[in-house]
Amino acid sequence: MKDLWYFFRLSRPLNVLITLLAFGLSCYIALQNQFAFLEESRFWYGCLVLTIVTGGGYWINDVFDFRIDQINKPTKTLVGVYLSRKKVITAYLAAMVVIMGFSIWKQELVFWFINAAAIVLLWLYAWIFKRISVVGNLLVAALTALVVYYAAALYGIRWPLAWTMVFAFEVTFLRELTKDIEDIRGDLRFKLNTLPIRIGIRGAKKVLAFAYLIFVLSCYLPLVDEYLRLNLLNLNYLAASVVMVQIPAIYLLRLLSLAKDPRDFSRQSLLLKLLIFSGMASILLLN
Repeated sequence: MKDLWYFFRLSRPLNVLITLLAFGLSCYIALQNQFAFLEESRFWYGCLVLTIVTGGGYWINDVFDFRIDQINKPTKTLVGVYLSRKKVITAYLAAMVVIMGFSIWKQELVFWFINAAAIVLLWLYAWIFKRISVVGNLLVAALTALVVYYAAALYGIRWPLAWTMVFAFEVTFLRELTKDIEDIRGDLRFKLNTLPIRIGIRGAKKVLAFAYLIFVLSCYLPLVDEYLRLNLLNLNYLAASVVMVQIPAIYLLRLLSLAKDPRDFSRQSLLLKLLIFSGMASILLLN
């Protein structure tokens, strides 16, 4: 029973819940703000697959990073302390085989390919790409956007959903860069090639600040898109975006300029999780 509890903690249940909420909200947007998806088995099958694949991604990531985590997060490290690497790898492989079999049995073929791609990319991220400057950040951002695409594959792509994918990609990229700065001490000891290690914390903060500015400016693209396509100036979206997204982003940019301690970047990372949902809520106002 203790092992089950440790595996549950290893899965980052809060992050998995955030993934499922983002998937549900994406389905809601895809169906033009309707909850009909809650009555469909294929939505719940998608939730099951996303839960296992996302949680498993954290398992394998911690297997590769357990020595680094002992430096960056000594009180939260489970692999190598409470669970052996062999046990986690065995459980991971078994879970992925089961979920791929379930996908063939209960889902359309396109989802089997999406699931397989996500599993392979998460493994490669933990093994190789996490250690390559910016590449790992972009990959995780793309995988987050893939959660939104999952809803599009179920219910069809719409312009608001396309902008949701862009938004999810951007916020995740900001968060991943922030986490790299937070974890620089352990990453440096094991000679990872993350952006803060290559150009220093000050340089990484400048890149992150530029990314924040690009993100804020990109919030106006859906407004321009609707005006060009529909000849409509969506003031409701504009107001929501300014209040729920742009002002919080500028506040985070201010916090970034003052950040010095790893705890400062950890706090920013948490706030960026909340920004994902406030941003998706603003997209509900798009036509």
